[in-house]
Amino acid sequence: MVEVQLTNRDKGFQWFSGKGIFVKGMAFSKDNFLLEGKTLLDYFDGVRTIEAFILKLSGLNGMFSVIIADGEHVIAASDALRNFPILYNIKEKTIRLSDHYCTFTKEKRNLNQESVRTMRHMGYVMGNDTLIEGIHQIQGGEYLFFDGEKAEIKRWHQLPDRPDLSYSYENRKEAFKKTLSDITARLALTIGNRPVALPLSGGFDSRLIGLLLKKAGIQNVTCFTYGNPEHRETKTSKEIARKLGFRWMIVDYKEYIFQNYLLYPDFNEYVDFIANAISFPYLQEFFAARYLKSGKIFADNTLFIPGHSGDMLAGSHLHPDMKQFESKQDLARKIFRNNGQQLPFQKKESQFILQKIEENTFPELYHFTHLSHDDWNITQRQSKQIVNSSKVWTFFGYQYILPLWDKDLIELFSGMPFEYRLYKKLYDEVLMELFEENGLLSEEEKKASGKERKRTFLKIKLKEYFPFMSLLKPPYFQDCFYFKELLQTMLKKMPPMKYNQGNAILSAWYIQHLTKQLEDTI
Repeated sequence: MVEVQLTNRDKGFQWFSGKGIFVKGMAFSKDNFLLEGKTLLDYFDGVRTIEAFILKLSGLNGMFSVIIADGEHVIAASDALRNFPILYNIKEKTIRLSDHYCTFTKEKRNLNQESVRTMRHMGYVMGNDTLIEGIHQIQGGEYLFFDGEKAEIKRWHQLPDRPDLSYSYENRKEAFKKTLSDITARLALTIGNRPVALPLSGGFDSRLIGLLLKKAGIQNVTCFTYGNPEHRETKTSKEIARKLGFRWMIVDYKEYIFQNYLLYPDFNEYVDFIANAISFPYLQEFFAARYLKSGKIFADNTLFIPGHSGDMLAGSHLHPDMKQFESKQDLARKIFRNNGQQLPFQKKESQFILQKIEENTFPELYHFTHLSHDDWNITQRQSKQIVNSSKVWTFFGYQYILPLWDKDLIELFSGMPFEYRLYKKLYDEVLMELFEENGLLSEEEKKASGKERKRTFLKIKLKEYFPFMSLLKPPYFQDCFYFKELLQTMLKKMPPMKYNQGNAILSAWYIQHLTKQLEDTI
């Protein structure tokens, strides 16, 4: 038996249903037709076999989730980045699907202690589990099939199995520029006459979005940043907006340092929505989004366009020793050194996390190349942490799109040789050319190179051989948005312990919060 119980807690994107089909999101079809609402529903009409389902999924370019149920059987899937989570629970011969864990907590539920341990180190739960026993998730690029008795989870989306070495560096640069041109055209179609809000930092990704908007002829754009008005990135953001000819504003976070935001009427609701028993509640944009909504700064139909995650596709996560992995253990170790050290080094816990990472890596699919790391990064960190952070906008009733996660861009960079992506070589080179052509590059940036990323690699190699170095200084003192100061509100409610990163504080606080939520529902 199949039960579909969708909560529609998402105020930005709603589920549409009919004929046993439930869809959410927006995507382009192969013929570049934008599908959303009823047109997305009609796209899946008549699909009843797994083969037909996978064919339909593979033909979409965008962000979506879909459930097709007939009372006894169900097929369900999310896009490659899991923009709209689908959770499920199986009891006897009944499967229940929902978009939020609260659907399943009307009966007593306990925390999944293995997931709790993973969450403390990573900031999210790896694999198909959640923080709650008996509740599972469909990951990005996966589909679920329930035949009336048992559920099967398999992949419908996968990266190329190895880099394509048949094109020259210059050919790749031209292909990248062509892809950006295609993305610009899709941007214009998606936006239409809607106003646009661009979270603009001093970095390259959001600046690229700004340039694409300008080239698309989109004029109703407001750039904004948040945090410390005196930070150098804030000043860079303001200058870039001026050069693009867009409006600019800042949300000053100083006043929030002295407020107990845990008492805000909407804060607990926000936490439950965005974390959803899977990841920590993203804090950075919350105050900006709340301010913009309460002050009616943007119209309700404003489309937010974050710059996630051009840098990841470009190769920001890659280091010289990741071209080829010696074994699954070697891959897990290098993932852990980059992503899994929110807490100070503990040998027993490190071994546990390494094992969990191994369980969720599939290097044999990619001949143990750097694409093995890409695959893990997209299905775990990007979908559950980075992309998940965009839900702050939908919580407050806005919609968002992620043009730098365009399907064509994923395929382009996944097919590139390792050397073109190391230290973001090709990506930064093309962007610097485009920015210089359009007057968006400072003299300091013209002289910049990959030195900072090389220094980062040196630091992680040192910590790999000398784990105690992770205890020397917590790296979460980011004054761009008063992160350290804002976290003090949470720290006051938690038992004292050592944290390597601010995200570790968010993770620990959320585990404590969820524990109380489960206790209070009984």
